[in-house]
Amino acid sequence: MDTLSYSHLASVYEASEDIDFIPIKVNLKFWQWQKLSSNAAIKLLSVALTISILGVAGEALALQQVGSKGAEVANTQRCLKRLGFFNGPVNGNFAGITRSAVIGFQRANRLTSDGVVGVGTQRALQRACRTATTPKTNTSGELLLGSRGAAVTQLQKNLRRLGYFNGPITGYFGTETQQAVIRFQRANRIATVGIVGNQTAQAIRNAINGVGGEYQVVSEGSTGQDVIRLQQRLRQLGYFNANPTGNFGGITKDAVIAFQRNAGLPITGVVNIATWNALDGVSTPGRPSLSTQQIRDLQQRLRDLGYFNGNPTGTVGAMTRDAIVRFQRNYGLSADGIVDAQILQAVTQAWEDRYANQPTRDYLTVGDRGNNVRAVQQRLSELGFFNGSPDGYFDDWTRQSVVAFQQYYQINPTGNVDWQTWNALNINNSGSIRQVSNNSSNNRYVVIVPVRNGSTLNQVRRYVPDAYTAKSNLGTFVNAGSFSDRASAERTSRMLRSNGLDARVQYF
Repeated sequence: MDTLSYSHLASVYEASEDIDFIPIKVNLKFWQWQKLSSNAAIKLLSVALTISILGVAGEALALQQVGSKGAEVANTQRCLKRLGFFNGPVNGNFAGITRSAVIGFQRANRLTSDGVVGVGTQRALQRACRTATTPKTNTSGELLLGSRGAAVTQLQKNLRRLGYFNGPITGYFGTETQQAVIRFQRANRIATVGIVGNQTAQAIRNAINGVGGEYQVVSEGSTGQDVIRLQQRLRQLGYFNANPTGNFGGITKDAVIAFQRNAGLPITGVVNIATWNALDGVSTPGRPSLSTQQIRDLQQRLRDLGYFNGNPTGTVGAMTRDAIVRFQRNYGLSADGIVDAQILQAVTQAWEDRYANQPTRDYLTVGDRGNNVRAVQQRLSELGFFNGSPDGYFDDWTRQSVVAFQQYYQINPTGNVDWQTWNALNINNSGSIRQVSNNSSNNRYVVIVPVRNGSTLNQVRRYVPDAYTAKSNLGTFVNAGSFSDRASAERTSRMLRSNGLDARVQYF
């Protein structure tokens, strides 16, 4: 009998090592043991013990929800408070504040956010609180409760700069530092374990440095262009009524706090990446925001102009804002990095000015017909790449000729006529050839980069995707764009020079 009972106890215990068993009285008097055979009594007793113990296990992992009360609720509140989710009193009453804290914990740990402490949530809380409260020897380079040294000192300084830590800089990772780490993790949607691992450390570095390089973290005492940009933006949104001075003082901090409160951000008074994103994501009164398609168009044009190196996604991030700032600086505009109809119009105008003399043609591939195909065949024939009849039909022979041309001009040899290939073919809208010569009647300003080595073209294409190589009496060079006025050409030249390329404007 003892052996059977023990085996059932062991099986239930192994099913969940987190279960705390509670002693209860089990009434087995309803069984009429004297009327049962010995074997039957043994079997029934083992079943009865199993049912009773499973009932105890269920009680130990009982749901906690609004209306629940008792010591278990108090333990949950205590754990949530330790993890930084619960700011109410630990009273053992499961009410609205506790439910909100539970939902916050569930979201941070990718659990079903229903505000109910079930088995999964309870076990996640147990693990998180054990991690958050147990100092242990660190052999993995992580910073955690009990850590000491220069790395902790730097962590505290960084968290203070970001507005998450207000304690003394001691170099000791105590509970105050742990709470600051948890607040940072929660704000940045990182698992809130209170330990600084690789992911948290990288997120802190990004926040301190500013992803993309144009948006730095600023706080009270900061000065410079980033502060001016911040004050201008806050003024546009109605939070800052003074003149932008570039000095981050109390008035600026109050304006930042007011914005953060209305935007649902952590109220720190520090402008980090999350605050910059929110500032640029709010529509300016009188300056309507752009649709997803308009943003995608803006990114594509910035990419064509050499300012944006990413893929057009229709969403605004640090890369897009940095591209806009560089464009605004080159064109003498206020460098605020704001995405709105005004910047779309300015970029579109610059794009049209640059490509006004470029062929407005479709993408050509095998099977296409028409005058565009005929113009390509004629140009390839003049250059010695095509010896067939220019019949206006894009067949496989035409494709092979295009591939040969692309390989010669160091263009991706796809066999299709795309923007880069059109530009390299040097055909204008009328279908005639634009000669690169010293004839002043062409009246063209060309941005050129002398070819120094085999990587020059690829380096230029990082900023001007449709650049191509060309030859003249100047030698071999990369054509980074042709313009009807020198000012436009100089802007592109300055942009390339600022990125380390030997760009210059040549009049052909």
